[in-house]
Amino acid sequence: QAGQMGEALRLISAALKINPRASEALVNLANVMHALKRDADALDCLDKALAIKPDDLHALQNRGSALLALNRPREALICFEQITQREPRNGEALLNRGVAKATLGRHAEALTDFDAALALMPGHPNVLYNRGNALLALDRLAEAIAAFDRALAAIPKHAAAWNNRGRALQSLNRHAEAVASFGKAIELQKDYADAHFNRANSLLTL
Repeated sequence: QAGQMGEALRLISAALKINPRASEALVNLANVMHALKRDADALDCLDKALAIKPDDLHALQNRGSALLALNRPREALICFEQITQREPRNGEALLNRGVAKATLGRHAEALTDFDAALALMPGHPNVLYNRGNALLALDRLAEAIAAFDRALAAIPKHAAAWNNRGRALQSLNRHAEAVASFGKAIELQKDYADAHFNRANSLLTL
């Protein structure tokens, strides 16, 4: 994987030396930077791409994702708003707009976006997971569990979904089920501190 990324970085950099205004190459370079967890560098590439081609919604989507990764949700939200204004049925933009709103604590608005995204992308596990998180934040616990169950049916190895499912069960005083859910999260991610802490709390009540 690292070798492939290094080769991709070399090839794209060579292309940009030939044509520094190749916006598609800049977007591809940003994708490599994101994969390498160099999101500040990815953002710089996307800003350059959008300066060349301001109407590139793919670049704008990736810019919003980079801003989310850099914990800049207000700026990310502006990107996703711009996309949804032009493409109201863009499911990925609706999903990401919801994530930005949830990060800002606007969970009811986020849920509306996740519902709209789910209507366009039925069964999308990332939408279901984030929808579950919004429902959990809104204390709609039974609905949150159902959303996490649907997400886990698609991606059984989603440690955070198992943990947050456990949190919803814990809030309903269903501690034996919560312990099992936290246990699944820990099986998948041995150093998952939050899951260990939550599991211990539920065990104390049994």
